[in-house]
Amino acid sequence: MKILITHSQRPLNILLLEDDDGDAQALQRAFQSAGLSNTIIRAVDGIEALDTLRGTNAKSENHAA
Repeated sequence: MKILITHSQRPLNILLLEDDDGDAQALQRAFQSAGLSNTIIRAVDGIEALDTLRGTNAKSENHAA
């Protein structure tokens, strides 16, 4: 069974603020094990997270966890 978290029938993207590669990969594996297929966008620091939220971070499109 595959679960997709949605809001108003739209897929929910998740912003992960995590500077440790191992922890980010563990979270991604946990989501996969739970059958969640939401997009996880990773930021490694607060500046990158804010840029992503503002839409000014070109890396955010290709920087999934």
